[in-house]
Amino acid sequence: PASKPPFSPLATLPLSGAVKVSSVKQALAKHLIDQAATAAAAAATMTTTTTTTTTTTLVDPLCLRLRDKKVGTTVGSILRDGRALRSALTAFADGRQVAVQFLGAPETVGPDDLVLSVKGFRAAAKKFTAPVELVVPRAVPLSELRRLLADRFGPKLFLPPPSPPAPVAPLTEDAADANADAAASAAGEGSASGDGDGKGDGKG
Repeated sequence: PASKPPFSPLATLPLSGAVKVSSVKQALAKHLIDQAATAAAAAATMTTTTTTTTTTTLVDPLCLRLRDKKVGTTVGSILRDGRALRSALTAFADGRQVAVQFLGAPETVGPDDLVLSVKGFRAAAKKFTAPVELVVPRAVPLSELRRLLADRFGPKLFLPPPSPPAPVAPLTEDAADANADAAASAAGEGSASGDGDGKGDGKG
């Protein structure tokens, strides 16, 4: 919703500029897991029941996508896992912010991968869907790319084929007679109009 800010504070971590982006993901995932466990334990101590069950929230580091956060609400490119944090960001200093996306499936971004901005085209409405980013190997074959798109997005990107036109019901004998009478009546009216419009052929 427009009333909510596009970003919300998630964590503050002390990190070296030499640490790899993949290590940042692991550190962030561990921090979130520990944070959730601490909150669950605190909530359990406030309950009046004698037995409580706590569930640990698991965060997969591969399901975290880090991006260079620009000024305001703008985000930059996806940070590649093998790069050092200092070289992956446009500037590195205290208080530097990084945007975090939570993905529904694991993802790794290597040095030879491409980040594609994929849009589905809805031919009936002649409109494109909102762009979605997909990380693929640079040398991916077209057939494999199509499979990746189908596996990742399914019906959100590929619409089912259009339905065949409905069959036309054959005319019954009564309907055929009615259509013939209507055609004959229209032809008769056109002949009368032509004779009475004053445009004769001039033969007396």
